[in-house]
Amino acid sequence: MNIQTPAARSTDPIGSHLAADEINEDGSRHVQQALVAGYLEDAYKRGVIKRHRGVTSRELAAMYGEDRYMIARRLPELVTAKRAVQGPKEETRKCDISGRQCREWWPSERVMDLIDKGEA
Repeated sequence: MNIQTPAARSTDPIGSHLAADEINEDGSRHVQQALVAGYLEDAYKRGVIKRHRGVTSRELAAMYGEDRYMIARRLPELVTAKRAVQGPKEETRKCDISGRQCREWWPSERVMDLIDKGEA
């Protein structure tokens, strides 16, 4: 997975750009992307994620003992890589962890199809 999107916005402070450079250069961004993609796939395989109900980024972080901000940063990158999809803005549900209305995440249709066929 080689995602070429910026890890920091142009309006972010310099510290964000330095951190983005570091995680790109040392490869940890790529490792985190692979981890989060794996978490989504595992949650789908275990039935935590279903085609009609995904997970919030905070729920996914809690399931795997990860930092919720890392998960939340990597998920949109996985959408770019076509490894994940996010539910529509108008279709939110109450997060089981935060109690707030949140959008849900799933592995991509292609990934779910491969899992369903036993090919992933």
